[in-house]
Amino acid sequence: PLPPAHVEIAIDAAGQVFWNGKPVDKAGLQNALQAAAAQSTPPELQLRAERTTAYEQVARVMAVANSAGLTRIAFVADPAAEQ
Repeated sequence: PLPPAHVEIAIDAAGQVFWNGKPVDKAGLQNALQAAAAQSTPPELQLRAERTTAYEQVARVMAVANSAGLTRIAFVADPAAEQ
């Protein structure tokens, strides 16, 4: 089977991180990012954060992704949530 073209990472206002909809802790996130980076074609990360999520939480996830070797990161906004 082909690896996914992208992986969705979401961060809620409390700082909980979700990998494709499933909650992960710091170690789980790091393991998942390293496994994704090891694929022959690493997926793009689609990062979604609630508006009230602290910037530090988003920066931490980006830093872990970058250190794992994943550099294709897209920010996904939910236009309905902006209203």
